[in-house]
Formats: sequence, structure tokens, C-alpha cells
Amino acid sequence: MMRGVPVPDTVILTEAHLLGCNLISLTYPVDHDQDPTTWRVSSPLGARAIELTALPLNLMSLVKPEGAQGLIDTIGKWLDRPLIP
Repeated sequence: MMRGVPVPDTVILTEAHLLGCNLISLTYPVDHDQDPTTWRVSSPLGARAIELTALPLNLMSLVKPEGAQGLIDTIGKWLDRPLIP
């Protein structure tokens, strides 16, 4: 969000492209475990492709004794996975 206004996804993709990022996560809360969904977005300008992942985080897991670690592990698995070729 910029000044209380939602940022369109195209702005996020453009900023990632300009900064040279090849991984983007749009993280959102869920109330049950879900697998992330990943798309590969090719650059029409000839630059590297960008991986865009919808990364659901089960915030209800925070009520469990090891819930915070579970969220950390979810993000860690996303960061450590191989990129889409």
C-alpha cells in the first residue's frame, strides 16, 4: 500500500523488474494450510523472468505451541525451493 491506496500487481511486477528481483511473494493470511501457487512471468524487454508466488500463511497456526516456527518454516521452504526453469 502506498499512502493507504492498494498497489496494483502490475506495479509490484514492474518494481521487481527494475530492481532485478526474480522472486516475488504476494503473502496473504488463510485459516487452514494451503499450498502456494507460483507463476513464471516472462519479461517482454528481454530481462530475466520473474517468479510470482501467492504464498498463503496459516495465521491460525499461531494458537499452537510451535505455530510461529511453522510460519517461519513455510517462508523458509519458499525461499529455499528451486526456481521454475
